Amino acid sequence: MSINMFSRGGTLVLMERFEFVHMLKYVERYRITYMPVSPPLIVAFVKEDLTKKYDLSSLKTLGCGGAPLGKEVADAFKEKFPHVEIVQGYGLTETGGGATRTIGPEESSQLASVGRLSENMEAKIVDPETGEALGLGQRGELWLRGPTVMKGYVGDEKATAETLLPDGWLKTGDLCYFDSEGFLYIVDRLKELIKYKAYQVIGSYYHSLYCIGHVDCKSNLNYQQCCPAIIFDYFQVPPAELEKLLQSIPEIADAAVIPYPDEEAGQIPMAYVVRKPGSNTTEGQIMDSIAKQVSFCIFFETMV
Repeated sequence: MSINMFSRGGTLVLMERFEFVHMLKYVERYRITYMPVSPPLIVAFVKEDLTKKYDLSSLKTLGCGGAPLGKEVADAFKEKFPHVEIVQGYGLTETGGGATRTIGPEESSQLASVGRLSENMEAKIVDPETGEALGLGQRGELWLRGPTVMKGYVGDEKATAETLLPDGWLKTGDLCYFDSEGFLYIVDRLKELIKYKAYQVIGSYYHSLYCIGHVDCKSNLNYQQCCPAIIFDYFQVPPAELEKLLQSIPEIADAAVIPYPDEEAGQIPMAYVVRKPGSNTTEGQIMDSIAKQVSFCIFFETMV
């Protein structure tokens, strides 16, 4: 990325250590026009009132990657910063760079997508268990093939055989789908999907909802002002999708969903929620808000 910027005659501003406030100061001081970002940073742009204290009018484009960007967050960003375009892309070290990208305002308007395939790149969505190719709109593992795909992992034949097939297809390990216009959507990492009673958590259906009371989040995740941990016991919702729903709540600064050990189910998803400074929102209010955004909720079990 740096080499590309230099080759185009651009000026590169580097931060020795990232701090959100310092980043805002540098945008104002150096009139920065483009920044590579990840979804959590876009969430911070949306949530933080600090952005109002700095002149960010020079910003024209944010290149977003590294994780799925929720449409709700992207929409909120565009409402707050209508002059800034979010350009998304997708790639791996194993693909030698970008495998998909958005080009121009029309493609960039597909805020939930990471764009269309790059030149000379092939892709298919397959059932991760059977390897059977799936159709448009169906979720499965993304496989890629092209001239920039690696030859293998040096000195690790086992990992190479698990990732790269003899006919050149690379298993990305990402749960994705294509729409009818060729746009790719990233749902989550396959290895991060939470299994509930032998079901992988990959859809959009809630079974039940729990709260287990307060946990010491400061020691576990360095989160401050954390609401009591909320546990969701449901079928077919990937952690990233739950995080998007939680992050769309104005009173929440950030959220992370992780697997929680359960004797009966094996694993159930648990959300760590960080409230915005000064917020008094409760776990009950958060749970009510989430319940309104999902297709079905059978019952509220307990709240300590």
